[in-house]
Amino acid sequence: MGSVRRAGFRLAALTPLRKYLYHRYSYSFTPSQLSFLVECLNRTAEVEGNIVEIGCAYGQTTVFLDRHLDASKDPRTYVCIDTFDGFTATDRDYEERVRGKSSAAYEHCFSDVSLRGFQRTLANNNVTRVTPIKADIKSYNMEAVTAISFCLIDVDLYLPVKAALDKVLGLARPGSMVIVDDCQEHPLWDGALQAYEEFTASHHIVPEIVEGQFGLIRL
Repeated sequence: MGSVRRAGFRLAALTPLRKYLYHRYSYSFTPSQLSFLVECLNRTAEVEGNIVEIGCAYGQTTVFLDRHLDASKDPRTYVCIDTFDGFTATDRDYEERVRGKSSAAYEHCFSDVSLRGFQRTLANNNVTRVTPIKADIKSYNMEAVTAISFCLIDVDLYLPVKAALDKVLGLARPGSMVIVDDCQEHPLWDGALQAYEEFTASHHIVPEIVEGQFGLIRL
């Protein structure tokens, strides 16, 4: 049986399927950025509240962080909120009308993301602590989350990042940490930076960009 499997592997390796046979680095974050996320989880381990990820796409980062929580015996619950359907028409339209971007540039971004695919990724990695919620963060009632100890916001565009920050602030406990991804100058994703800078200014929080693109808020 082993020889048959080896032969099948070798044959598949001669086809375009080979990209699925060999290890590929599948994270959108660098190793240093992933390490910083782990550091944030460790720093907030004793803070009351859930771990919340707003914008989780395919689930690679979710699985990585969940595996760390398991290894460190961290009992916190983990909530993931995503449209699981790409960017909304409202958010794309705002980028074009107000921020001068091309709505078409965002139309197909993450359009292949789905709740079912995310759930399959969780199941394939034996992730059981995560609760996925299919929702637009702008209209989602965050009261069900009750409290937040750590939050990663990775929704890229101005309106959802602004809404996420406004909602998270009221639930974040003292000692919690919030990270907004994509806080950098970029032709498409600088809406996250604008929302972060406006939020920190309006709440008299000193802005802190770490790891090149993480907008950090310490509460």
